[in-house]
Amino acid sequence: EPHKFGHILGYEKLTPLHGEWIKRGFYWRNLKALQAHRGSYKTTALIIVGSIWYLLFINPHDTIGTFRKADEEAQKIGKTVKEHFESPEVLAIARHIYGSKVRTLKTSNWSNSSIKLSISQNKSPEGNFEARGTQGSITGSHYNVVLPDDIITLKDRISKAERERTIDIIRELQTN
Repeated sequence: EPHKFGHILGYEKLTPLHGEWIKRGFYWRNLKALQAHRGSYKTTALIIVGSIWYLLFINPHDTIGTFRKADEEAQKIGKTVKEHFESPEVLAIARHIYGSKVRTLKTSNWSNSSIKLSISQNKSPEGNFEARGTQGSITGSHYNVVLPDDIITLKDRISKAERERTIDIIRELQTN
């Protein structure tokens, strides 16, 4: 139950509903949108807890890309995920699953924007978890799971050009 894993990470307010969101986000590869009110822990559940849960328990070789409008906002999520992978709790779980030979989950690809796990055998240039803004080019990046988060902003409501640009980005993410 992924939400209970979230409790281990310190997210005590996650409920079985959050666990269902996580499973839908990672098992239903065609999830269109997760809509819930502000403060419902969508980002915490699906992107932070869900990504760590998925990479630890389901498939450490996959690549997950999460996208926000701005790089700085995306990297805040990346920093949180990175810090959890550095925690003694997550390392202990990784050692339990993958053996005591796992001394660390860190590799030379370890930043707020890209994390490659030592338990991964994936040879792709993408990290196992990447947090990127939509302002740069996303063409050519390939992820097993794509999780957009807050890519529609007030600017999209005001500017037709920005709206069109965001629609193009969404199309690009869907073909990833």
